[in-house]
Amino acid sequence: VVAAGEPQLALRDGQLYAARLNRVAAADPGPVPDVSGTVLVTGGTGGLGALIARHLVTAYGVRSLLLLSRRGTAAPGAGELTADLERLGAEVSVVACDVTDREALAAALAARPVTGVVHAAGVLDDGVIGTLTREQLDRVLAPKVDAAWHLHELLADASFFVVFSSVAGLTGSGG
Repeated sequence: VVAAGEPQLALRDGQLYAARLNRVAAADPGPVPDVSGTVLVTGGTGGLGALIARHLVTAYGVRSLLLLSRRGTAAPGAGELTADLERLGAEVSVVACDVTDREALAAALAARPVTGVVHAAGVLDDGVIGTLTREQLDRVLAPKVDAAWHLHELLADASFFVVFSSVAGLTGSGG
């Protein structure tokens, strides 16, 4: 194992494996998602959420977006994002909602025909493992894991459900 010179190895059934990232051919995307209803984007006013919202409108022709964020229309850039998306032909609702609160999420989704979900909400609270506290873990995992479960329960009939996470899970980071 030491002679392999790898920082990490996995031993499975007597075989050693080293982590590698490889390019693969793109898979057949399959059927086009149903974009006739409203597409929900959590973290919708943040950097990733805004990028996704624009992509949904320009690449997939989405015409109805529900953007959820903790600050809603008070989030920096929310007004400009809404105006940009509306110029592109989309109807946009920006709603303040803590997606970790199931009841608040259910209320934000009430009476909206949500056909697709893009879960991009998240909280950054980096730290090295030896210094992480339970509170830090809860703060980071709640908007990813708890909210994803709430969305799953509330929107089980959505035609697509996309969950974003960080590449740091594969490549690591300073914190």
